Amino acid sequence: MLTLTREKLEDILQRLESILPVQEVIKLHEDPEHWAGNLGVKQGATERRDEKMAKTTFEEIIEVVLKHEGGFVDDPDDRGGATNLGITQATLSNFRENDVSREDVQNLTVEEAKECYFEMFWKPSMAGQLPDEVRHLYFDMVVNHGQGNAVKILQMACKGQGDDIEVDGAVGPNTIKAAADITEWELLVERTGFYWNLVFDGSRYQKRNSQQKFIRGWLRRAFSFLED
Repeated sequence: MLTLTREKLEDILQRLESILPVQEVIKLHEDPEHWAGNLGVKQGATERRDEKMAKTTFEEIIEVVLKHEGGFVDDPDDRGGATNLGITQATLSNFRENDVSREDVQNLTVEEAKECYFEMFWKPSMAGQLPDEVRHLYFDMVVNHGQGNAVKILQMACKGQGDDIEVDGAVGPNTIKAAADITEWELLVERTGFYWNLVFDGSRYQKRNSQQKFIRGWLRRAFSFLED
């Protein structure tokens, strides 16, 4: 179970007010413990995050990513299509520079998946140039959301800290410089907002699309970085 202090939970609620519909905000404040419990958060526990070393190398981070991604899936509601170890059929085709079949994806090895992640995700995302504290979270976003969306989340987190930066989804010197003092917490807040935006259909809280089946798993994945 995750460990958050009451102060951290209150901070989450306050920050989510700006990105969630008013009905959801009311619900959160009426029953924050229930909301926290659904995310697997344990109230009142002593935080242990500072006692742990952040994962900073590709070799360390990719093990966490692979654990999150799991094995072969082909869910009709998953917009990525046939996927194995987080690698979609389209991504594998690009990596091999040749069309691949569903069976090719199903037979993907861990070794090849790691090579694909390094060449097609780690290097172009410039993850290795981000601060140690957020490197693992940022790279997980690159894998989970795509590089453009991950960079936009990072840029929005920088703006939230007062940086004057364009949110264009392109990673370069300006973004790397702005992210020099970004905290894991700021990035996590923006990431949860991104997830909820994928679920709501329009501005009505009760109206959601087919992606709602994934929201609890997405949020558990995001908050798991507080205990990794």
